[in-house]
Amino acid sequence: AVVALRSIATAPYMQPSSEAEPPSVEWHELNTNDVERSWSIYSALFDWNVAGDLPLALPGVTGPYRTFGWDESAVGGMVTSAPHEHVPNHWLFHFGVSDLDRATERVVEQGGRVMHGPSAHVHGGRVSHCEDRHRAAFALYEY
Repeated sequence: AVVALRSIATAPYMQPSSEAEPPSVEWHELNTNDVERSWSIYSALFDWNVAGDLPLALPGVTGPYRTFGWDESAVGGMVTSAPHEHVPNHWLFHFGVSDLDRATERVVEQGGRVMHGPSAHVHGGRVSHCEDRHRAAFALYEY
């Protein structure tokens, strides 16, 4: 996972322009088939606290969206959204970008795919869900 994350972060479409800050992981999202079991493992491993459980009403998603962090500030979320055979449990990293439209175009220019977006995010901002040329999934997020 560390190698894949480094590969994504150094991909050409993630490189900042001269006036922009380097992209950073803004949100860490676990899509799992068992939030409670995952929570028990990761909270013990990383000493996370529940920042909140948010209700979601999205197709293919069950239960609340559990946000977590080391204090009341959330750094990520967990959701039961992988109950389908073709959707494995996975972490989805959201990279912050200043120009979502341009970053999304660059994904395609560099051989990646845009799976969904750009679109409005349910909690504000805009997001694109993408795959790099090796089919590693990630998201681009603009506040």
